[in-house]
Amino acid sequence: MVCTNVNDLNKFGGRKTAVALGTFDALHKGHIRVISAMVEYARANNLLAVVQLLNTPNNQKINSHEKKCTILREMGVDVVLDEAFTPEFRAIKCDEFVAEYIGKRYNAAAVFTGDNYRFGHNAEGDTQKLTELCQKLGIAVFVKECLVLDKVVSSTEIRKFILLGEMEKTTEYMGRPFSMYGE
Repeated sequence: MVCTNVNDLNKFGGRKTAVALGTFDALHKGHIRVISAMVEYARANNLLAVVQLLNTPNNQKINSHEKKCTILREMGVDVVLDEAFTPEFRAIKCDEFVAEYIGKRYNAAAVFTGDNYRFGHNAEGDTQKLTELCQKLGIAVFVKECLVLDKVVSSTEIRKFILLGEMEKTTEYMGRPFSMYGE
């Protein structure tokens, strides 16, 4: 597996990709479901399995970038695209993101995401808009429903569990024990 930025994706010989879109901070059970479906589809269709990681300036990250790459490698992901969530990236309009990033830079044949996915300037795009724009480019879109345990599985809920010291709930939502590295 290669962790790279979008500018280096062309070194894969122009191969078409299946891409999982999102921040994927916790890589929780819901994220795993989306990414696993993408990897399975990529293998069945001879595509590169790609995960787009948006690196946000959030001081409450659940997993380090290295930890995420390790988990994704174990899942069979071929390429992790490391996108910095800069002010310039945030300003990209929905249609521009789909055409320029998903269509051209990612060279996607298919995209996968959760049903709460938002994108584009001021989060103006949702999964319906994503589907509409991708279909015009011949890109398949697969939207997975959010996973619900006693609540919707989300990174926000997991952060709350961690802060409250509810490690059993954290493990239940993440699908593995929470761990931290560092001093």
